[in-house]
Amino acid sequence: MKKTLIFFSMILVFLAGCKKQETRIIDYYPINIGFQVVDANGNDMLDPSNSNNILGDVQIQYNGTAYSCKVPSKAYMESFNGLTLSNEKYGSPALYVMNLGEFSPIGDYRNKTFSIDFGDGTGTHTVEFTFYISKKNAMNVIHEFKFNGETNTTNMPIFKYTIH
Repeated sequence: MKKTLIFFSMILVFLAGCKKQETRIIDYYPINIGFQVVDANGNDMLDPSNSNNILGDVQIQYNGTAYSCKVPSKAYMESFNGLTLSNEKYGSPALYVMNLGEFSPIGDYRNKTFSIDFGDGTGTHTVEFTFYISKKNAMNVIHEFKFNGETNTTNMPIFKYTIH
């Protein structure tokens, strides 16, 4: 009986000392910074079927590297792909989107900039962005995106530009 009491006492101490730890898996989604480009008449200037498209003229300077627009071979890729044209149209009216990315908040992008030249003679335009995980709360991703000083107020950083 004494052995049984000692055995159950040890089990009780063992169980009381065990604390279940909560495991949390956080999956951060990467983003692209996108552009939709139209002319003064509303024509999609990124549409490959538009004979006047600007796909061969656009260039982005980011982190010391120049990127020209290319059409990706897959609909979704999980790495930095430079400047790519989306496979689908987005928004209303539905327009092609040219994307720079992907960027993950794990990369801790704070106060980053890049310039874009649409090849229309207006020179370069500036994009500023911040995209990182809050140190106070890992569930909170801090993000801000600006094109020529104008803040994008949506959760999708897609900027519209009109060629005049």
